[in-house]
Amino acid sequence: MSDDVKPVGVAVLGLGNVGSEVVRIIKDSADDLAARIGAPLALRGIGVRRVAPDRGVPVELLTDKVEELVSREDVDIVVELMGPVEPSRAAILTALEHGK
Repeated sequence: MSDDVKPVGVAVLGLGNVGSEVVRIIKDSADDLAARIGAPLALRGIGVRRVAPDRGVPVELLTDKVEELVSREDVDIVVELMGPVEPSRAAILTALEHGK
């Protein structure tokens, strides 16, 4: 893969059982995923209800400002795994408004 290929920015919303596994797959299967989609995936942030250092991921990836995360220019894809209708609905509507 060429070095000038722009990474695909990913925001994951939710870090429960499913969200944690998706984050693990993005990290552990980075080379395979990049080969399949033609560009590397870059995990830009993880939206959570509670930012805490004991979540099993670098704390700098965590944010409780979910709508800000999905609005970022460096986020191309939003993976919603939060569960409850709200705040999931609001986050997805914001993501769609920003072309995600």
